[in-house]
Parts: sequence; C-alpha cells; structure tokens
Amino acid sequence: MNSTIISVDIRSYPGIKEDFTGTIFRGWLGASLHCREHGSCIKKCPNQVSCPYNMVFKEKIDVKPFSLLSFKAGSLIRGFIKVHGDKQDFVPEIVSRIHDHSNAVHFNGQHYSVEELTVRKVETPDFKWGERIRIHSISPLYLEKDKRMEILPEFGSILSASIRAYNRVCKYYARDLYPYRTEIDLKNLYAPILDYDIKTVQVNHKSMDGRKIALKGISGTILYDTSDVSPEAADILHLGSYMQIGKHSTYGFGGFMVKCEV
Repeated sequence: MNSTIISVDIRSYPGIKEDFTGTIFRGWLGASLHCREHGSCIKKCPNQVSCPYNMVFKEKIDVKPFSLLSFKAGSLIRGFIKVHGDKQDFVPEIVSRIHDHSNAVHFNGQHYSVEELTVRKVETPDFKWGERIRIHSISPLYLEKDKRMEILPEFGSILSASIRAYNRVCKYYARDLYPYRTEIDLKNLYAPILDYDIKTVQVNHKSMDGRKIALKGISGTILYDTSDVSPEAADILHLGSYMQIGKHSTYGFGGFMVKCEV
C-alpha cells in the first residue's frame, strides 16, 4: 500500500521537558490543521469532505487512515504524520496548513518554529532477513494477549498485530489490497526471545473534552531468534512499522524499528 510520510522538525521556546511527546504533537497538529474560516467546527460545514482536520479528528469511522509518531531528536521534536491509501489526497492541504502555522503559540502552550518540513511517498523496501531480529520501540507498544498487556510480546504477536493494522486500514482506504493473508502459521510460531531491555510506560493524557486517558505500553528492545521463521515475516514487520501497531497509535504509540543482527 502506498503511504505518504510528512516529517516535521519543531523547535519550541523553551524546550519540552516531557519524555513522551506524542500527545503534545497530536495537540499541535490539531491546532495547525484547524481552518481559519470558522472559529470552531460546525456540524454542517460545507468543507467537511475536503477538510484535513475533519479527517484526522472528526472522522466517524473508528479505523483511522493515519498514524502519528514523534520523539526528541537533540534539541528538536521530530514528528511524523503517516497518511495511507486514498486519504493521501489530503496531504497537499495538510502540509500547507502546517506551513501556514510555522511560527505560533500552539506547541504545548509555547512558542515554536518549524525548522524543516518534508513530504515523501513510501513503499515497502527490501529488508535483509537473518537468524536474529531485534525490535526497537520508537514509541510505546501496547499489545494484548488474554486481555492483558504483553510485557515481552511473542514474535507471533508482533506479526499478527502488523497484519491486523494493515488490514484495518486497507479495508476502508485501499480496498484493492485487502486482505493481506500470510502462509506463516502464526498460532504455532515459536521464536525464542534471546535478549531484552524493556520498561513499562504510562502517559496521562487529557483530551480536548476534558477526559483523562491513561495510555500504557512498553518501551525498549527485544531480540528474537528467527532462524526458523519464514523471510515473509520481514514484509509483515515493515507493514507494521509503517502502520504502527497495537492500541493508541493515533496518540503516537506503536512505532517500532526492525534490525537484523547476524
């Protein structure tokens, strides 16, 4: 599936103290995408169909065609807005509105400037497969098994979550690619965990309507023995890394990188 990644480097004055910047980045995006024609969204706005703010924050379909990711990069906040499938039609207006708000007081209530804004189309790249694969979380991961959060997720859980995230988006926004089916027996897949450095994370977020939301997940790295796993898993992992997996991806959770270790 084609996706577009919008990358934004933001400098705030003063700097942000919080370790997790996902909810701050989401709030900034909302302020940036809000149109200037109306002080607040109106129910019968004639521009709803073409409004990126409506697509991101007001869309009634529970499955969202985008994911957000942000983290500290030195003195900057680096954010990514990933837009998938046919909703990429909104990208030109999204980047225009971000540029229009490039110097404002909407980043955690502080002055900020957009140091760099890039936009590019991406497709799944070739990925070197090996006997050991390390999953590194860029933002917290929340995967469930038997109705509880997995602290050390099984490799099959990560693959299943990646396929689930991809299919959820394709079902609504890229119908010609739905569904993705794998020949890997995910239920009986066994890939021993060789090493890990994991901690639990909780982020307390307050929504625009005043609701308090506790966002939980795990952060760190896990090394798996994938010597008996089909190389098709590489394609599945890249799908998941683009979509972001598990709960709270629209708040910036579920971002991960994959590294092959010989």
